Amino acid sequence: MKMDAFQTNVDSWIKQINSEFSGIKNSSTNISENTSNINFNYELINGLKEEIESLKNEIKALTMLQIAHLKKKV
Repeated sequence: MKMDAFQTNVDSWIKQINSEFSGIKNSSTNISENTSNINFNYELINGLKEEIESLKNEIKALTMLQIAHLKKKV
C-alpha cells in the first residue's frame, strides 16, 4: 500500500515539474521577444530624437531669419 502511495506521489511530482518547466520555456520565449521589441523601440526613439534636434535647429535658423528680416524693415 505504501509503495502505491509513493508511486502516485512521484508521478504527481513529475507532472508538476514538467508543467513548471513548460511554463519556464514559455517565459523564455516571451522574454526574448520582449527584449527584441525593446531594442527596436530604443532604435526608433533615438531616430526620433535626432529628427527633433534637426527640427529645433531649423526653427532656430528660421527665427534668426525672421529677426533679421524684421530688423531690416525697421
